[in-house]
Amino acid sequence: MSTPSDERRKKVHRTGALGLVLAQAEAQAHTAQPVTSATVPIREQLPDSPARTPHRFYPTKGFGRIPAKVCRPWKFADRPDDEFGHMKSLAKSIHANGQVQPALVRLCSDPEASEIRYEVIAGVARWRSALSEDGELDVQIRELTDVQAYRAMVAENEDRQNLSDFARAKRFARALDTGLVASKTELAELAHMSAPQMSYLLGFASLPTDVLAAVADLKGMSVRLGYVLSVAIRDGFKSDVIRDMALIESGEIPRDAIPEIWREAKQSKSAPTTSANEKAAPLPRLPAQIYKGKAGAEVCRLRIASNGSVTLKMPAAIGNRLSEEKLAAIVRILEIAELP
Repeated sequence: MSTPSDERRKKVHRTGALGLVLAQAEAQAHTAQPVTSATVPIREQLPDSPARTPHRFYPTKGFGRIPAKVCRPWKFADRPDDEFGHMKSLAKSIHANGQVQPALVRLCSDPEASEIRYEVIAGVARWRSALSEDGELDVQIRELTDVQAYRAMVAENEDRQNLSDFARAKRFARALDTGLVASKTELAELAHMSAPQMSYLLGFASLPTDVLAAVADLKGMSVRLGYVLSVAIRDGFKSDVIRDMALIESGEIPRDAIPEIWREAKQSKSAPTTSANEKAAPLPRLPAQIYKGKAGAEVCRLRIASNGSVTLKMPAAIGNRLSEEKLAAIVRILEIAELP
């Protein structure tokens, strides 16, 4: 007999983005060949003894309650170990109010751990909380391919407030690196993102370990800053990034000044000196000119360095629609506008 709490958990998984993804997976499963192994109840095999304990029934589909110790996290689980700081508060909440939302799992087997019967697709924090108390976990068991499982995980976790941008970036990079998807374009479509958004995330995920070690608050770093740093490293400014990371995180070196601030400094050092013992004074850094559209939104920024080099920055949504010829023409127009 189902309780109001059971019905509430089922309702959570029938609504929202995750509900839509699971409904699509179920529709695809009906058109595929039936998987006979998923319809055979799995029962724990116990040795014969005079005082035999009852067999534990492990469900193979639908909603159920299972020991947390028979689960393992899916290999694409997207939250790093250092982002489970809320575990104690979650455990207290579950202990006081019950587990409102079931974890999404699928059947699996592990040759190296015979007790494992399920892998957790979404709800790893809930599983860890139950495991820490050697308790049980409310689950929804589904037959899902890797791609369907990944889509379901993204649907549940993409809007989660306490998942850092870096964790999201590493999740997408791992899916691409392991061959779960064939291309960045396919990955962007799977995550319902634009190609530039996915490029920012993948760039952030590519930061080298020695750069990450210099970051004081990796969970607080934005996607755009992470991507800008990856571009600066690609352009040869890795040592500058590591050296000035504290200034970058504090905002003393703004994101829009990277990597031009280091490029101009190197150009100043290479300029002729006034004497054998005295170097020329560094050239002044000119402020960027901001241009806005009719609605007041920023359209682009133009920075003309002291050495005459020109940098034009604009939102990806605008830049992606312009050809190189049009961009060059815009730069020429703006350069003329900046002349005294």
